[in-house]
Amino acid sequence: MNRRLPSSVAHHTTMETETPSFTLLNLPGEIQNKIVGEVGPFGFLLLRATCRHFRNTVPPLDMGELLEAECSDTGHEQDLYACCLCLRLRRASHFADKMMKKDKRKLAGGGYSRFCMECGLKPPPGKNGYGRGTYITKNGVVSVVCIKCIRLQDPAQDANGKITQYCMDCWARTREGQEMQRQKETELQQGRERREKKREEREQRRRERRAGWGSEYEDTDEERLEDISDDERYYRFLQTHIDGNDWRDTYVS
Repeated sequence: MNRRLPSSVAHHTTMETETPSFTLLNLPGEIQNKIVGEVGPFGFLLLRATCRHFRNTVPPLDMGELLEAECSDTGHEQDLYACCLCLRLRRASHFADKMMKKDKRKLAGGGYSRFCMECGLKPPPGKNGYGRGTYITKNGVVSVVCIKCIRLQDPAQDANGKITQYCMDCWARTREGQEMQRQKETELQQGRERREKKREEREQRRRERRAGWGSEYEDTDEERLEDISDDERYYRFLQTHIDGNDWRDTYVS
């Protein structure tokens, strides 16, 4: 990469101070250009970060130079990727999975159209990002740009379990979402009624047993025997055998 500082910058830096020193700003413009021409993309980024003067005077890297920088040793070590909208190197955590695979992976040639999630959700004027209803996968987790509120949220599911283009809040306000909510409340109410009915039936059988036998545990009907475990049956068999009673008097098949 052969980059040079603007001539006005080199002249300005040599005339700033009267006493010679070994700072980069006080070096002759020819030497500054020589240094800038030898450093790689990351060196140029670091040069812009050294001071306000170089930040304001040195041109930023274009997308091609950023793609070169992301493939450097530092770019691989820090897992950096270039964004075509904000023209920055950002860590992989700022990009959707799709933006780092196939033709948009490093050295694949499609990096010129790669953008980070922040720029995709709020693109600069005149640029295209994520549209309404777009599904975005990050670390294997699917999110959606809600078609109603345009926020990145977890997608709602329809009655068939298929994800929709709505977030859960907006889906709950749709006609289908409200119908699903009514069906869910109906199912919950029916479940409560079934449990209440079974409880009342158990209470009724207990009252009948107490009235007929004097105790709810002195029961020999088929339904009561089904509630007794095999270990309890064996224990009662041994107990009646020890007492000299015939087990058939207690357990009726």
